Amino acid sequence: MQITTQELHKLAKLAQIEISQQEEVQLLQHMHAMFAMVERLQEVDTTGVEPLTHLVEETQQRFRSDELQPTLTNQEVVEQAPISDGTFFQVPKVIRK
Repeated sequence: MQITTQELHKLAKLAQIEISQQEEVQLLQHMHAMFAMVERLQEVDTTGVEPLTHLVEETQQRFRSDELQPTLTNQEVVEQAPISDGTFFQVPKVIRK
């Protein structure tokens, strides 16, 4: 498959990028090389090859046991906040009407 200059400019417009004449030549060369590689990959006979669902299929999930651990109370957390009203965190207003 070959990509034309018009198609390249359409892609650049969709990507909202500007390309110079020098970049155009270089991009066309790179894209032609990529399409050639994909065409070569499509020629590979994959008959009898099972598709992969994971890169390493022999792995087992390693789960840790759930252990109850002490946590901070709401009051202890609020006391550590830079600004609070004693019950809730206070943050600067970021949305303006």
